[in-house]
Amino acid sequence: MTGKCHSRPILLPSGKLQLHEEWQWTCRDYSKGRSIIEEQ
Repeated sequence: MTGKCHSRPILLPSGKLQLHEEWQWTCRDYSKGRSIIEEQ
């Protein structure tokens, strides 16, 4: 499958990185969503 994603990095007070992402598949059902990914 193929898709596109826009990620916005945020530096947390702890010094860790968090990514706020908005994504969408560019095939099949073209669904979209949002994700937050945080460094551990």
